[in-house]
Amino acid sequence: RFLSTWSKGERAEFNRLINSYGLPPCEDGIYDWSVFRELIMAGKVSTEDQSDADDGEEAADEIPSSTSTKLTGKSDEDFTNYLEIYLTSCSQASERPARRRGRPSKSGKIVDEDDFDDYDDDEEESAANVPSDSLIEMAPERAKKSLSRIELFNKIRSPEILERENLADILIDARRSSGLPRWWLIGVHDEALLKGAAKFGFGRPDLIVKEIPAFKEVLDQINSGDLTVRESRRKTPIISDVPSGLDSTVASSGSYPVVDGIDVNKLNWPNELIILRRLELSGEMQSSSET
Repeated sequence: RFLSTWSKGERAEFNRLINSYGLPPCEDGIYDWSVFRELIMAGKVSTEDQSDADDGEEAADEIPSSTSTKLTGKSDEDFTNYLEIYLTSCSQASERPARRRGRPSKSGKIVDEDDFDDYDDDEEESAANVPSDSLIEMAPERAKKSLSRIELFNKIRSPEILERENLADILIDARRSSGLPRWWLIGVHDEALLKGAAKFGFGRPDLIVKEIPAFKEVLDQINSGDLTVRESRRKTPIISDVPSGLDSTVASSGSYPVVDGIDVNKLNWPNELIILRRLELSGEMQSSSET
């Protein structure tokens, strides 16, 4: 049984990678899983405040080193097979009606709509003839969230966005979101964020800051004392600004480990809710500029 070889921790980490990066690069039908292996990091502190745990997958604040080691050690074939099952499961689960909280399951257990361990698969007729080991049980909300993230990353990685020469000029008219640090320059850092997220997703801001000059320059200014910590502080995010379809729990910001000398906490790096908002807004502005 293939799925039984994946622990809950490994499934949770795979789900986090899909939701923070999207699909890995694919050429001629062959996925390049080296990107996922690079993004896996033991001890990563989640900034989504257990939202994935609520969606059914076990998600701890920190990824145990044993889990990250086993996951990076999986073969490309293992990753590809699991991805196929994952996408099929998302597609079928997203078509099921949302479960009402407190609704009894077939076993009599009272479960929430996001319960992972026990759901009534009679609601999805198309899944009736699919062996249980061929699907990952997940709530409709979680499935739709994952598919939405994949769509977002596909969009920001499209040549129409990444290869646009005057992208910063287009994005300079974007409104400033609450929760951005004071050093954030509209247009300049939005373009840098698009390029960084296209390459690394948004789950590893240390890689974005290290590799994207616009962000590395700000960190260097803070480290040298040219930019004070007070100047880099941001206001508390306003929950009412949460886009539809996103969990408000994402608004609580976590802290990030220092990796290779890169301490993104000094930047007061925007939490994932703010990052998602900027990416969606940038994609919308790029699309509207083409019409």
